[in-house]
Amino acid sequence: LDISALAAYVNANTGRQFVGTTSGVTTHTFNHSLNSFNVIVQLFDTSTKETVYASVDRTTVNQVVVTTAASASLTCLIDKIG
Repeated sequence: LDISALAAYVNANTGRQFVGTTSGVTTHTFNHSLNSFNVIVQLFDTSTKETVYASVDRTTVNQVVVTTAASASLTCLIDKIG
């Protein structure tokens, strides 16, 4: 087994990630290009680094829309699973 072929397979089929930020709104749209609904979304306040709890909708295989109770500046971490 060629190591570069194994690395290519792993990168194509497991845990790819996306990081994005938005600010000053209650509806946050993140386009991640991971081509999957099987994603885990984690959010934190960009300045304080505290976890933010929000409603997360997987609107397409390449987009999530996050709704917060109050206007916020967020950093979004998205992991593709499987």
